[in-house]
Amino acid sequence: MRIRATLRTALNAAVRARLIPVNPANGAELPRPRRPHPVIWTAGRTARWQQAGERPAVAVWTEQQLAAFLAGVAQDGLYAAW
Repeated sequence: MRIRATLRTALNAAVRARLIPVNPANGAELPRPRRPHPVIWTAGRTARWQQAGERPAVAVWTEQQLAAFLAGVAQDGLYAAW
């Protein structure tokens, strides 16, 4: 997300417009965000997703899963986009 950059830009614009004397966010130290690690869609993960709606933040298909998907959309008018 770009929340921090948007806030910084807005506060710096307020300083330039002399609406506030200084940017109160200058020098703020924020924790580094944790990036999720991708996992493969296994049969167990797929079952948990179908049963409980539980899914990982980032999940990727295996080659076989991708091939099956592409075969399934082969006749789709948007195939090139897939």
